[in-house]
Amino acid sequence: SMNARAPFAAVLLLLLLASPAASWGLRLPQLPRPLRLGRCSASIRMVSAVEQYRLTPKLLETVEGLRSLPDDKMRYKQLLYMATQCADLDAVHKTSENKVPGCLSTVHVIGELRDERVYFQGDSDGQLTKGLVKLLVDGLSGYTPAEIQVVDAEFIKHAGLGASLTPGRNNGFLNMLAVMKRKA
Repeated sequence: SMNARAPFAAVLLLLLLASPAASWGLRLPQLPRPLRLGRCSASIRMVSAVEQYRLTPKLLETVEGLRSLPDDKMRYKQLLYMATQCADLDAVHKTSENKVPGCLSTVHVIGELRDERVYFQGDSDGQLTKGLVKLLVDGLSGYTPAEIQVVDAEFIKHAGLGASLTPGRNNGFLNMLAVMKRKA
């Protein structure tokens, strides 16, 4: 009967919602009103990465791209590729004022406010770190200081990078984001 299948449907729906839809290539719609299953009613709403981590649209695009890669090795390769796309920072900007503290690699970041939006440039002497710099520079440039201030560093885990970064690189990443927020 229909009532006997309702609990099964509810469990199946919850399992689908609990698993990462992006890994299946699915885009699940947000439910505008409570979902009714048999005699029970439940309001189910997925929290998007934008809401959870307060990502800029560009940062979201990069994070979801990294998330869609099949494994850590591919994500590392993508970061190394991103490093090759990062322009070298002019030596005049490689000052102690622009140096990110607490990084194992040497990292410099500058920010410039134009038309109420911040534009960053950065560089690192380590390739993987330079890829992280590129991720942040591209993901945060062109946004307002307020939009940059609210970005939650935990997004790096959502991108599939948090567990595979060494503690030193993770600390460096957190420091890079903190410096960029301070410069915004």
